[in-house]
Amino acid sequence: HMFNHIKKDSHMSTKNYLLEKFGPLLSLKEVAQVLKRSPNGIRVCGYRSTPIGQKLKDAQIKIGRRIYFSAEKIAELIDQSN
Repeated sequence: HMFNHIKKDSHMSTKNYLLEKFGPLLSLKEVAQVLKRSPNGIRVCGYRSTPIGQKLKDAQIKIGRRIYFSAEKIAELIDQSN
């Protein structure tokens, strides 16, 4: 499946993997890396009214002018897609 490359250790949850590798917040570039998409592809997907687009939007956390993504919500998106 498209997200099978993410788990490096079969005993580690997706959430724990992302938290260990990136911390609680991921940048757009990091989300793109994890999902094997371009940052622009992630940005465009977030504007579409699709289930994945909505989940990306729900995962966004704005700090000042910067947008980050919750590692926990990105892990949920990955786990629900597998």
